[in-house]
Amino acid sequence: MKDKKYSGVVFIVAIVIIIIIILAFVLGKGDGSPATTNLDLGNTEEKQDLIQVDSPKPGELITSNPLHIAGKARGNWFFEASFPIKVLDENGKLIGQGIATAQDDWMTTDFVPFEGLIRLTEYGGSETRTTGKLILERDNPSGLPENADQVWLPTTLPSKSEVATTNIFLVAEEYPMTDCERVTAVTRNIATKESPAKPTILALIAGPASDEEGFTTGVRTNTKLNSLEIREAVAYADFSKELEVGVAGSCLVTSIRSQIMRTLLQFPTVKGVVISIEGRDKDILQP
Repeated sequence: MKDKKYSGVVFIVAIVIIIIIILAFVLGKGDGSPATTNLDLGNTEEKQDLIQVDSPKPGELITSNPLHIAGKARGNWFFEASFPIKVLDENGKLIGQGIATAQDDWMTTDFVPFEGLIRLTEYGGSETRTTGKLILERDNPSGLPENADQVWLPTTLPSKSEVATTNIFLVAEEYPMTDCERVTAVTRNIATKESPAKPTILALIAGPASDEEGFTTGVRTNTKLNSLEIREAVAYADFSKELEVGVAGSCLVTSIRSQIMRTLLQFPTVKGVVISIEGRDKDILQP
């Protein structure tokens, strides 16, 4: 009797183990994304006292192209307020490169915020999600190996079926200063096409790419999107305080509002836009 009871327990345990294995396989592969059992952080932990990447996070899906990169690094990671960044695909092929620039005085040994924008030559070209690698190199004008350093982290590139085309609205430098509401649509590729509004606004915040000459933006690149909800055909977009820091002049205020509103009104489900800053929608973006 005991042997039968023991055999029954062993059988149940075996079934449970098999179910767990099947679930792990399905959850890891069901959406076409690379399966990961342990989060790969690259070498970010061992370099965190020198440079820290806030966006994108290790393994995070790149939801817009160009890719916006932000973080902070010690002043001696820079040279002339910048350092090189690049993206490789899963085969080690270079698919994007650019420059990250300091957002504050870099002549220090303290941490300095940086931002960069890289246009990827291959984005959403595969039938399934693929992995990539983001590399941020210490600027080394001497060329000496002992002065070279880098931090790298894995990224995830979307599949072909996940990518859609959208527009952000930028200001052409050729526009007259008096034409404050006039903005121009500039194409972006984004992932998560089922809900495109959020990655599109994030792409707007990232601003024009280095090869998009003749365009500028009134939206500061260190602005954070706190929340974005669409209710009853109205988009409620709440931003961090950086959206209005240092904003002076009625024309600039009008331009910022126009950029955000036109970017959101392109979507058929949006008929109106409410802009707020840290929850306030009154007395904001004042000239």
